[in-house]
Amino acid sequence: MHVVDLAFFLAGKPEQWKAFSKSGKIDWHNKAISSGACITTKDLIFSYHTNWESAGRWSVELSTHNRKIVFKPLEGIFLQPKGTINLVHHEFDN
Repeated sequence: MHVVDLAFFLAGKPEQWKAFSKSGKIDWHNKAISSGACITTKDLIFSYHTNWESAGRWSVELSTHNRKIVFKPLEGIFLQPKGTINLVHHEFDN
């Protein structure tokens, strides 16, 4: 599943959007660096950042009242309870 599809599935599709982008030094992608934010159809605030010239991997982070949920890599789920700094890998009971 592509990271953008996952993010929109979880947060809703963007309604109000503000974005910024900048050309870079890679020839295969016109805008190498971009960032933005929106309010979604589920009335959530959604933000993103990408830098094709830097290192890293795809990730999605969700912040709730009680925890942060991190998909990094996208195939794994890590939880960070409110008031803590450590991410804990979540194991599913199949």
